[in-house]
Amino acid sequence: MSDIFISYASADRETARKFADALEGLGWSVWWDREIPPGKTFDQVIEEELNSARCVVVLWSKESVRSRWVRTEASAALDRECLVPALIDTVAIPLEFKRIQAATLTDWDGDTAHPDFDGWFKRCDRCWGKGSQSVESRSRERKRKVSGELVAEEVRLIRRRRCRYDRRRRPHHSEKCFSESRAAGAAGAG
Repeated sequence: MSDIFISYASADRETARKFADALEGLGWSVWWDREIPPGKTFDQVIEEELNSARCVVVLWSKESVRSRWVRTEASAALDRECLVPALIDTVAIPLEFKRIQAATLTDWDGDTAHPDFDGWFKRCDRCWGKGSQSVESRSRERKRKVSGELVAEEVRLIRRRRCRYDRRRRPHHSEKCFSESRAAGAAGAG
């Protein structure tokens, strides 16, 4: 399951990539139809991802307002009350979706410091219950999380090295060391 599902017209693939990169950089998992596994049908995977996403971002453009796929995905998100639209072109939003305020990101270039992106980002954040964090605070939180993961991994590596050393120096301690190392690795993985 991804945090965010991005719905877009294929002509807007590069813009969708910018959104995906920005959101992933802020610590969210993003699905945007680049990963259809072998043996699965396109519509089956899209439906599964759309229904499991916590937030659905629709990128409204000249092409997407005419796309049946985008309209269908937006309608499903509207039914689930998790639709967060963004205008990437100056277009009239389809009538069914005009009640939902869309962020105007027609001049957005991928910079997460853009003021309209920050407001839109907060709406995505509220959509799935993370509160109302700004892009800046989300970035700091992501950095702390990554730092903590790196420290935990470093501790696991040090313990493994110590066990290897102990096994060579004191073979009778190897089983105890092995057990401690495994327990530490399991604790760090959680």
